[in-house]
Amino acid sequence: MIIGLRVKEGKTESLENKVEYSENVIGIYDITGKYDAIMIAKFLDTDELNQFIKRLLKEPTIERTYTQTVLKITKEDTGFFDIF
Repeated sequence: MIIGLRVKEGKTESLENKVEYSENVIGIYDITGKYDAIMIAKFLDTDELNQFIKRLLKEPTIERTYTQTVLKITKEDTGFFDIF
């Protein structure tokens, strides 16, 4: 899943150390544009995603989310980011 986040005052750092998100979240990226951050996460099913989004929206710094579903992984190489 690709989840766009609108964050109050741009405080994306408030999410990076949340233990309850570490299980599903692969990365959180501070970005430019309509949303303040993009969260990349994986879920077993839509029920798990639904629960995650509801928990996320209870965060005081999260104003809005926008979720996109990945239909098919064409290429995924997470090892690339290990060099930075």
